Amino acid sequence: MKRMARGFTLIELMIVVAIIGILLAIGVPNYLAYLTKSRRSDAQAALMAASQLCERYYTLNRSYVGCIAPTDSVFASVTANYTVTLNDSATPVNIELTPIATGKQKNDGKLQIGMTGERKWDRNNNGSYAAIGETW
Repeated sequence: MKRMARGFTLIELMIVVAIIGILLAIGVPNYLAYLTKSRRSDAQAALMAASQLCERYYTLNRSYVGCIAPTDSVFASVTANYTVTLNDSATPVNIELTPIATGKQKNDGKLQIGMTGERKWDRNNNGSYAAIGETW
């Protein structure tokens, strides 16, 4: 009586491992890029909310000075990845989010919103907003 072999051969297992490796090589970088983009979108939403709060404050007080603090709850979701800077004494007033140097957004560049409506993104993280296409 001949015995039936059960299970997988080594070559079949190696093919499965290779396929999984290829899928991971494509999928993981795309997933990480998606996470970076979603954290940036969250930061942009926080900047828009902060801008709205500052405009409401300006309507009541005719000044942007003291309109919002970097520790306000509007920034609660982004403080793990960004440092908040409020420049309310300059003209025009602006709020800037700088990625934390050791954080997950470290290579993503600064985000800035001004009270005159301009939105800027230092896409290549070189400290300049001058190039075309660096607005969000």
